[in-house]
Amino acid sequence: MTRHLSLFLTIAAAAAFLTAGCQRAPSGEVKEHGGQLAFEEYCTDCHVGSRALGGSRSESQWRALTERMSDKREQSSGTGIPMEVQDEIVDYLMKEGR
Repeated sequence: MTRHLSLFLTIAAAAAFLTAGCQRAPSGEVKEHGGQLAFEEYCTDCHVGSRALGGSRSESQWRALTERMSDKREQSSGTGIPMEVQDEIVDYLMKEGR
């Protein structure tokens, strides 16, 4: 019995750890734009999201900015932002930015 309880607690702790960073949309609400998730994953480690979304830029300006940030990220961590993800981020910034 103790062995089963120990195994159960280990699995429960692992599940809690693995899902700790997951976000769930309020019930009935679907995240409409995949770029939001990419933005949160790649951009908010260094930037406050509301500040980035407060900027008003053209598509070419957002694209140049995301390419520059991808280069900086690659230099510091060894991995940049994949081009298709950059496209999603730019789409999101064009839609949500002011």
